[in-house]
Amino acid sequence: MKKIASDQLNGGVEIPSFLTDILIRKYADYYFYLVNSLRTTWKFFKVEDGEIQCIYSERELVFKGLAYGALYTVTGSLAFFIFSNFTWFLARYTSDSTLNTGMTLIILLVFLLFVALGSLVMIFKLITVRDINQSLNLLKQSENNRS
Repeated sequence: MKKIASDQLNGGVEIPSFLTDILIRKYADYYFYLVNSLRTTWKFFKVEDGEIQCIYSERELVFKGLAYGALYTVTGSLAFFIFSNFTWFLARYTSDSTLNTGMTLIILLVFLLFVALGSLVMIFKLITVRDINQSLNLLKQSENNRS
């Protein structure tokens, strides 16, 4: 009965029941804000000693954001280099190449746009995780001050 009630409160957001139970018990006033925030980032959090904690420290989150951004950029640049060499090879050594320079540049620009967009999405997700972690820490501090 308790699981059904907490799942109905979430409004279609799939969060594990161990998180919803603690959110209802400890942070009832901020429940909907936290559920909305945790909707895509709950995998970065764990429950330890009855408290919700981020798996990574803030320094690790910043490092992961930079690492993922660099990884996407390097991967995109490498793919750009390979694809441009492939099209140059086709144009140079075969006379029946159907790829012209304009179309090649458009394909490469679209690919680089997707790489940059993926990098930004990952960085924004990690920023959201950091903000949720800071909110939970502030709620814990205010709860401790009341006690």
